[in-house]
Amino acid sequence: MEHPRPQSPVRSSGGSPGELSSSQRKLPLGLGPLRSSKGSPLSKSQQVPNGVQDWDPTSSQGHPSWLADDHDPSATDSPVSRGWRAPTIDDVQRELISERSGRAQLEIDLSAKDRQATVLQQRIRDLEAALEAEREAIRAERAMVFDKQNRLEQDVSRGSHAVQYVIDMCNVLANRLSFQLTDKQGPASDGQPPFGEVAIVNVDVEGSHDKWKHYPDLMHKMMALFKGLVRDKAHEHHGYEVKFDTDSFTIAFASSFDAAYFGLDVQTSLLKVHWPQDVLLWPGCEEEVDDYGRVIWRGLRARVGASLGSCTCELDINTGRLRYPGQVVNR
Repeated sequence: MEHPRPQSPVRSSGGSPGELSSSQRKLPLGLGPLRSSKGSPLSKSQQVPNGVQDWDPTSSQGHPSWLADDHDPSATDSPVSRGWRAPTIDDVQRELISERSGRAQLEIDLSAKDRQATVLQQRIRDLEAALEAEREAIRAERAMVFDKQNRLEQDVSRGSHAVQYVIDMCNVLANRLSFQLTDKQGPASDGQPPFGEVAIVNVDVEGSHDKWKHYPDLMHKMMALFKGLVRDKAHEHHGYEVKFDTDSFTIAFASSFDAAYFGLDVQTSLLKVHWPQDVLLWPGCEEEVDDYGRVIWRGLRARVGASLGSCTCELDINTGRLRYPGQVVNR
């Protein structure tokens, strides 16, 4: 940091330190009395430049820009030697006008920049909004594609399941038809068909559809055992076989007691059949016992339902046997 250069003490015209005269105090410090081109001293009005008559050389305030602290009066490039003149009011006014014009132009430029920035910000917001709308449209289109794909997969799955179901049904029907065609044994000898008030009993194998589907070979043997057992019990209880359909029977009884005893006898006899060991491993064919250790389920399970009522009978031309149409059979 530069320190201010010390100034020499102010001296009077006699060379001794002391107070300056009023004319000397008006002159710029370090220049001394100004003289004309002929060498004669200038008058007071000529010595003091315009605009600096009240300038105090002993004060540090208000130094004009044209007076440097380190001015050397003996230098040849002094303000006087360069033709210096004090700034006039017009110069100051022009300087102020120029400065104000510059400030106004700067404000105009700043305002224009602000407007440009506002326009750019709005454009950025518009671009962001357009980009977000495009992204939303892409998301919606993607969701639509995924939805169509899911529906197509579901349709394909349902179609494949339907095809598989038709194939399974065809296989089951084929197995049942094969069993009926190979069954040459007709119904056991029975008595006369009942008339008037008749008890109709329906017997079928529980879960036979799945068993025919998964175990078609063993079902031929199991249904042969089941069919023989039911026909034997129907003959013992004076039942009349109306219809046999692969795994179900319709049997008519003249007495409701005979019908009830027939159903009970069928259920207890199924527990005593010597079923193959593989059949006892099928779902729904396992051996089960009650709390007292008595066997209550074993092998094929049959459902037995009975209904009682007055009905008519007619000949079935397909089977050559009597059948009992009406609500009593279909109940």
